[in-house]
Amino acid sequence: MAGSSGWTRVMLASSGVALGEDPEPYRGGREWLEAQDPDTHFDRLAQLTAHPDVQVRIAVARRPRLQMGLLITLGHDLDPQVRTAVAGSPRVNRVVVEHLLADRDWRVVRALAHNEATPLDVVQVLASHRHEPVRRAAARRLRAHAVPAVVEPRA
Repeated sequence: MAGSSGWTRVMLASSGVALGEDPEPYRGGREWLEAQDPDTHFDRLAQLTAHPDVQVRIAVARRPRLQMGLLITLGHDLDPQVRTAVAGSPRVNRVVVEHLLADRDWRVVRALAHNEATPLDVVQVLASHRHEPVRRAAARRLRAHAVPAVVEPRA
């Protein structure tokens, strides 16, 4: 769109016309497919938790009935995308939640606030988190359950 004026780009953007190429969706290999397969054996899933491809580890973490030991392992992954997937798991328990509450990446903590498996007393504390997206997610969740937020003074 060389030479087009700014208002033309704004008009096209507001009309929904694509202005650039959309990124290709991830098309993983055999291991990525194995990680998503409900019939994949526990031993193989354990191997996939250490796979070099982050998308494979994310796929393992997103399994709705993933064994707790593997979920805990992935909760210590170096990649925040994997930890975010763990924080969104319906299987998180208080031990996993408390570990992820201290995560340096606010997106991981926000995923905890969104997760229905996160205890509401934890979500109440997140309502006063230092990052606004975490506070908003916690407030939304608390409103849905009609629970007041616990406001703690910020240091």
